[in-house]
Amino acid sequence: MHRVLQSIRAQAKAKHASLVFPESDDTRTLQAVAEMIEHKLIEPVLIGKRAEILERAQSLGLRIPEDVIRIVDIDSSDCLEDYAHEYFLLRQHKGITEAEAAKIIRQPLFYAAMMVRKGKADGCVAGAVNTTADVLRAAIQIIGVDKSQTNLVSSFFLMAFPETHYSAAGRVFTFADCGVVPYPTSEELADIALTSAASHQALTGEEPMVALLSFSTKGSASHESVEKVVRALEIAKHAALRFTLMVKCSLMLPSLRASASARRPIAQLQVKPMCLFSQILTLVTLATNLQNALVVQLPSVLSSKASASP
Repeated sequence: MHRVLQSIRAQAKAKHASLVFPESDDTRTLQAVAEMIEHKLIEPVLIGKRAEILERAQSLGLRIPEDVIRIVDIDSSDCLEDYAHEYFLLRQHKGITEAEAAKIIRQPLFYAAMMVRKGKADGCVAGAVNTTADVLRAAIQIIGVDKSQTNLVSSFFLMAFPETHYSAAGRVFTFADCGVVPYPTSEELADIALTSAASHQALTGEEPMVALLSFSTKGSASHESVEKVVRALEIAKHAALRFTLMVKCSLMLPSLRASASARRPIAQLQVKPMCLFSQILTLVTLATNLQNALVVQLPSVLSSKASASP
């Protein structure tokens, strides 16, 4: 198991937090819950019918002890009326009625989010069955956004390479935004970079180096998309002080491979970037070269150039 996952597990076990799982009919969810119970990592809460959940777990050969697992049946919940009223108060400015609120809160995603809001659970894990949009909708409407940090909701992938990888052994990279804000403004791109980098630091304990990606190498091409990334880089540099992060460069993935073969220096690159952000992840250049240029070329290029960089 990767050291980062070991660290996250250790932290979870120390806190022994309560996590609610609204997708109890999903096999992977039940398997994950069984493993967490076995290792005493968290206090899991499943939403659904007790008999159905336990029967399914047994059919899968999973050990989910009845005296350990907490199962909430929405239909018989004593909190249902209170949760429905709370949701109505939150959404009445959008024109929702009390009858509509009572219907919506019966949906497992919304009920689970309300459990977090009300302090009945420390967090919610979902997305195995529901779409990202559905999960975020429930979370934003009920739990909300910490506006002291950001007004923008974004996503990131934490990519941990195994110790046996020949060029990125044990390395951890963060990619954002990978599914929520595909076409951000310069301000949004800077915000995504900084908040995702802060998440990277919280999860890994490493000081992140931020790199923004575009199809232009260090401003070699003139285009509105390139200008957006350049402006985002400047915004991020000025804002990074409150995050105590390093924001140094704007790179194009294919250029890294070219630099490796032509031995051209990568200006201003003093440490290995761990957080990479792109304004348009669907660009053909990034999509077709991401794996080869980053997984294979980037670690070796950075290792060989770090000491020679100005």
